Amino acid sequence: VFNKGLQYFMTFSIVGYSESELKLGVAVATAMPNVGNSVPHVEPGIVAIATQANCNRFFGIKGINLIKSGIKPNEVIKSLIKSDPCYDTRQIVMIDSKNRTAAFTGNKTKDWSGHKIGNNFIVAGNLITCEKVLVNMFEIFIQYEGCLEEKLLNALDAGNQEGGDKRGIRSSALVVERDKYDKNGRPYINLRVDEHEKPINELKRLLDINRVYRKELDKL
Repeated sequence: VFNKGLQYFMTFSIVGYSESELKLGVAVATAMPNVGNSVPHVEPGIVAIATQANCNRFFGIKGINLIKSGIKPNEVIKSLIKSDPCYDTRQIVMIDSKNRTAAFTGNKTKDWSGHKIGNNFIVAGNLITCEKVLVNMFEIFIQYEGCLEEKLLNALDAGNQEGGDKRGIRSSALVVERDKYDKNGRPYINLRVDEHEKPINELKRLLDINRVYRKELDKL
């Protein structure tokens, strides 16, 4: 199963958790189109995962199921890479609703690559211009005093301002879930910019629109 559905998403991303809001989320940007189709995976009240580099989408799907079964994030990652012959080309980060984090950057991911773990978030990147991309993201996430979706998106923008993906960026995504789906099973925030000259700016515009939409939905 791990040899199917693979895509190369050399990219930079951030996963985060807000205990006060009971939210989990992922923000990501890359030079490839359609990043939202494979990299971000968020299950309400369970876990947020970003799977990238030589992207194995099944890491997200299987990772959610393993967390649901009670396995800790660090053991989940060990299980995923143990089953994958191409593990050293992968990058995966996750944070669960108990604020437990885990991350893996394979030694064959494209330089510069790496990750940095905060106390309620992780930043990660591969084929990025320099380590400062992640440092900027890390610092902005801590400093910004807004809701989780704003913190994630502003951190992503900070990484891009430092250089981001070496090739530039063409797509981005923001996925945030509260502790459970609403009564109709609708996601809280699931926004994608599949191809755009300035995908993070477009993502910010869509988030503004989504705020209005959410206010109306929350009245129902």
